[in-house]
Amino acid sequence: MEARMGGYWGLVHSDGGAFGISFPDAPGCISAADTLEDVLVDGCEALSAHLAWMKAEGDTIPPPRSHADLTADPEAEMNVEGGTWHLVVPRAVQAPRLRVNIMIEPGLLREADAAAEAEGKTRSGLIEEALRVRLELAEARIGQVKASRARARRSA
Repeated sequence: MEARMGGYWGLVHSDGGAFGISFPDAPGCISAADTLEDVLVDGCEALSAHLAWMKAEGDTIPPPRSHADLTADPEAEMNVEGGTWHLVVPRAVQAPRLRVNIMIEPGLLREADAAAEAEGKTRSGLIEEALRVRLELAEARIGQVKASRARARRSA
């Protein structure tokens, strides 16, 4: 199993009575529970919250490594004794929202409010979604321009 599945490898240890999990690719993120099942659930919550906190703080989210890369890392491998690897997929946790003050044309705002109501969303939710879509389009266009320039350089 590779990390490309969207998960982080967690290392589970047991002292015979309790279980603990740590994530080499998310230093400082740990959890503990009485059963293996509970430590995996609690570990998922801990990992999800840890990554959301890092995102909210503007920290770089560490990319998850593959199981092969982790087991080849001497530092990670030295902690494995008596433990087992488990792939944990964090749930998406939204970062806290900021209140902003914007100027917008009144007719456009009425249309946005009507669209939000029709879709069962808030005004803020609709605007946030529209921003995400617009930014994804801009990112795609930038990628297309870079690819086009690279092709032009190769053919020149």
